[in-house]
Amino acid sequence: MYAPETYLSITSESNIQSFLDRDGERFSSTNRIEGGYEKTYWILTGFGSIRERSKYHLAGVIFHESMHLLMAEKRISEGRSGYFSDLSQKEQKQEEFFIYKREIDLLVRMNTPIKEIQEIGEWMEPYKPR
Repeated sequence: MYAPETYLSITSESNIQSFLDRDGERFSSTNRIEGGYEKTYWILTGFGSIRERSKYHLAGVIFHESMHLLMAEKRISEGRSGYFSDLSQKEQKQEEFFIYKREIDLLVRMNTPIKEIQEIGEWMEPYKPR
């Protein structure tokens, strides 16, 4: 899951772009682009995630959104819609929880300061199975 060749394939198929959003510039999103564009995916990350956060946070954002791309591809290969919004609320929560757990694993392996890992844990909390 952390193999460099996986992320080389993500970046060769994706545009990663920063943007200004109303939520304090920290919103991130993944979009699948259709219609003959050179790259199939677009990862958007708010300026705040780049300007005000650490390199660990930015790595986590790119990892998190890349995982959404990989899961969308899996759904498409199964004949399902790749769009996150087409998932049931339960499936959306499961996907977010799954990805946050792996993001925390990655950040721990990167020796990220504990405060940043705890913040991701707080973001993961609403998605925990009840």
